[in-house]
Amino acid sequence: MKNKILLFPFRSGQPLPITTWNADHSVVTIAWPDQTDMITFTPGKDGRTRFSITRQGKELVSLN
Repeated sequence: MKNKILLFPFRSGQPLPITTWNADHSVVTIAWPDQTDMITFTPGKDGRTRFSITRQGKELVSLN
């Protein structure tokens, strides 16, 4: 899997989220004090990376 850049909103004085990657770096969990998001990266046959974002177990976005 290729390198990924993770951007997230941040305001001065707010706590930074905690990020945790799984063993093969295909899923990153982003934990804020009040919510937890998961971004799943899936390589496509055409070379593009697909991803989906879930929050508290509910899918928010899926880009195929």
